[in-house]
Amino acid sequence: AEFVASGAAECPMDVLRFQHQASEVDASFWERFRGYKLDELRLEDAALRVWGFSRAGEAKLFLTSVSFESSIVEDANPNTTLCVGQLRNYNTVEEFKAADKTELLQQQGAELLRAMAPDAPLPDVAQLMRFLIIAFSDLKAYKYIYWCAFPAVLPGEPHQAAAVEPVADECISQLAVATQALQRQLQQVGSCLPWTWLVQEGAAYSFSAAEAAGIL
Repeated sequence: AEFVASGAAECPMDVLRFQHQASEVDASFWERFRGYKLDELRLEDAALRVWGFSRAGEAKLFLTSVSFESSIVEDANPNTTLCVGQLRNYNTVEEFKAADKTELLQQQGAELLRAMAPDAPLPDVAQLMRFLIIAFSDLKAYKYIYWCAFPAVLPGEPHQAAAVEPVADECISQLAVATQALQRQLQQVGSCLPWTWLVQEGAAYSFSAAEAAGIL
């Protein structure tokens, strides 16, 4: 398998494409890291496990001050999906610029593949939504330079996009019913379902979680 950063390559128009993943890092994330670096890490540059979250309908990773707390797993907002990542901070800007981004991304991709292996236990959803951040922090100047990437598994052959057809008027009400059923399901499980299939049977529509469909 090959791992690429989001948006790394252009695709022909008939190839199925997905919205590029983006990151939104709150200032509180870096303020929390600054305290952690001064009080605990100091000159150590070991990689840190950090947590982010995404919201349904947004191809965006959010990072805040709680991204360093393991309790985020239990306290996650039910309308968000957790993502697990690695933060690697370098002590000098030269080390940051010289970092082998491809190798670091390959390492995260290998973790993703292990979680997806057929003989692996049913993974935590966060293990399937991984990310990588490398950074240089000028703590005195409160200046942070960072690069964020998201490993993705590419199929051997690109999936072709089917022809786009408008939904018939009589199907709109069925879609509304299916959406309401999905909302009730989300309330029951207490979290967002990151992979959901829209299933059509005749004129009826329903949403099916990827786990229930045997995908995960």
